[in-house]
Amino acid sequence: MGQNNDVLIVNKSLVFRFPKYKNGIIQLRRETAILKYIKGIVSTPIPNPIYQSFEEVEPGKVFTGYKLIDGVPLWKESLTDVKSVELVRRLAKQLVSFLVELHSISGEKASRDLKLKLRNPSEEMYNLYDKIQNTLFSFIRKDAQEEISQSFETFLKGKAISNLDLK
Repeated sequence: MGQNNDVLIVNKSLVFRFPKYKNGIIQLRRETAILKYIKGIVSTPIPNPIYQSFEEVEPGKVFTGYKLIDGVPLWKESLTDVKSVELVRRLAKQLVSFLVELHSISGEKASRDLKLKLRNPSEEMYNLYDKIQNTLFSFIRKDAQEEISQSFETFLKGKAISNLDLK
């Protein structure tokens, strides 16, 4: 079901994720630690990894499991199909509340407690865009290059959601 994990849903009540690759194991372990760390801080329901196995660090043997959270995934298609302004506002309010609660956590303290390396996502995206331009663009059609450039530049300039009125 997933690009990096095999996902099993049991009886429409439990979700189990099995990383497909070694790198996915590292990501899942990090994600599991973060979810446990923020569990008591955010009021929005989040996965609570109550089942896990990280003993044998090998794809197919590592997993995490949690109760399925009620609701639907927040995919772009789901949002564009919403016609109710009131529903969009409620969704935005829920998202903002989650982000405010999440950002109330000191990045330095969380990094220390979780033994995480501090990251700069904006810088990482600029670097990724630069790598794509310098190593892949010569192999990509011109129209695809323009589409990639437009996507990155829209994102990097922060215009991806600037047309939303969330008042």
